[in-house]
Amino acid sequence: MNEYLQATDKMHDEFIEQAQPTGDMFGSSAQEGDGFFKGLWKKATGWHFEGRDALNTNLPTYDQAIAEGSEWTLLSEKQSIFHDDGIGKKELKFIHSDGREAIFNGDSLSLVTDPRYVGTYNYVNPAPVPEKWYDVGGWGTYAGKGFGHLVLDVVPYGMGGNVRGEN
Repeated sequence: MNEYLQATDKMHDEFIEQAQPTGDMFGSSAQEGDGFFKGLWKKATGWHFEGRDALNTNLPTYDQAIAEGSEWTLLSEKQSIFHDDGIGKKELKFIHSDGREAIFNGDSLSLVTDPRYVGTYNYVNPAPVPEKWYDVGGWGTYAGKGFGHLVLDVVPYGMGGNVRGEN
């Protein structure tokens, strides 16, 4: 958890420092060749692109993820849909309570590295679907975390993908 706080503090400080306009609005910025607004956009979206990459490290192997006592949780196929390439067996999505996410190829059980389907850090982890229909607290957690995950993780993905540029 301490690594997470240090990383988010560093990202916040860098964003504040770099968000200060340099040069004029139409030419120079922190990124040579970018206009002011394009440079500002890159800095404002850094939490989504570069921030997630910085936080989604130290991922397990498939065997580590499924091992007894593992802190990784396998999500349902429905909760993994954005990470499935549609080829062969369905990909397997595991989440960790600290926000990390690991996606394994359903056929080879190796970590997915394709930017379109790779695991990304979750600022709000989705909650697993409750096993019992009458688990009111479980359904409340599922709905609340689902909304947070939608706003902070799914919508940014829908707007910009997993990596900057084409993906």
